[in-house]
Order: sequence, then structure tokens, then C-alpha cells
Amino acid sequence: SAEELAEDAPRTGDKRDYGIRVRGRFTYHRPDGRWVGVDGATVWVMDEDDDWDDHLALIVTDANGYFDQTFNYDQSEAPDIYLEIEASNNRVTVEDSGLLEENYTWVTGTRDDFGGTYIDFGDFTGSDEGMHPVLHILTTGTRCYRWYADLGYVNLDYVEVQWPEDPDEASWYNDTFEEIHISTGSHWNETTIAHEYTHHWVENYASDAIDDYCNEPERCDEPDDCGHCLWCQESAVDATGEGFGD
Repeated sequence: SAEELAEDAPRTGDKRDYGIRVRGRFTYHRPDGRWVGVDGATVWVMDEDDDWDDHLALIVTDANGYFDQTFNYDQSEAPDIYLEIEASNNRVTVEDSGLLEENYTWVTGTRDDFGGTYIDFGDFTGSDEGMHPVLHILTTGTRCYRWYADLGYVNLDYVEVQWPEDPDEASWYNDTFEEIHISTGSHWNETTIAHEYTHHWVENYASDAIDDYCNEPERCDEPDDCGHCLWCQESAVDATGEGFGD
């Protein structure tokens, strides 16, 4: 095909100022066996160099994980092209819950001295499936933003999602820093992620009241270990705040 010829074409002479098309699909594996495209991942097209690597283009995956963009290359030396994929976009970022709170990234192999004008990376994924919950969280968070934006709430603040948190603890939202924390016990649960994202919506667009999760003693909560639940009557404030998220 013409695309294959463009990909395999040898480089001749001092060619510069021409377009290179890059396409592919970034995916992850769900526990139900399905492969899903990552919604909203940032794809950096990189040129590997001896001193520092150059950014050639920035692409954001679509709702099904696809990306396809042509960028202009203006150097005379053939680029060494690879992709760096970040679990981030301009509305949602998933980062490590450690002290440094580093963004999650994945890197492909390098096409050395690439002389063509078309690269198709095909369907590809992160090699460690233990990290695929990050991509599910990013996908779900991005779709939560899009759902609210379709209702007119387009100015929702950027939100950081930290993972992994303690599997025995509930996921939660920190309204001071506008951060979502997702436990490993619920990272595949889209309902949990959407619930916490709705707390973010409340922080931006509604009147947030001070919660009080303690029920009457010996009814549901222990005095030193209070939290909201589904099987005991909560206060009106908590029933509204948590019920709205649900």
C-alpha cells in the first residue's frame, strides 16, 4: 500500500521540512477480558538524541484510544522516533500516591534513523498489566469530565487522581487540594471513580456543607471510626452529599 511504501521508503539526500504521519491505538486489559482503548492519554512523539530528547508532536487519544496526526519535521538528520505516553490530559491526571506524586508514563521502542513519512504503531499496551488500572482510572475520569461538559459544565477544574491507595480503605476526595484518591480495592469500579469525581463537581459548582459521618452510638458507627454507609440513616447533609455522588 502507499502507506507501507511511505513507512519503508529510504531516506535520500538532505531532506527537511516534510510531514511525518504517526498513528496507533493505546489499550489496556480489563478483568472481564476485554481490551479497551485509553481515553484521553497524552502521546508525545519523541526524537531520541545524545544530549536530550526532543518533542516532535503532542497527540491526545480519542474516546477509543486512537491517535493519528501528521507533524512537520524540519531537521536534516533522520529522527530516532519513539512515543512517550502519559496518563494525563488537560482535565485529569493519574499519578503515583507516593511523596513525589509522579505522573504515570509508558515508553515504546525507538525507530532509529527513520527515513519514511508514515509510522503505524498499531494496537499496543503497557507490558505490566498490574499498572492497567491507571489507564482505566484515566479513561473513566476523562469520560466523567466529558459527561459534565456535555451538560454545560465545561470549566471544571483540572483534577489529579492518586493511585494506589490502601486496598482496605475507602476511596476519597480531598477538597483542599482537589485530589481524588482511589484504593486498589475499587480501582476497576467505575461507580466509585464517578462518585469521587462528582465530589469534585460539587467543589466547583455547588455549596459544600461540612460532613458529619457519625451516627448515633451503637447504631452503625463506632465513636472513633465513623464513616458514611448505605445501610444506616445518615444526617441530611451526608445523605445529600454522598447520595448525590452515588
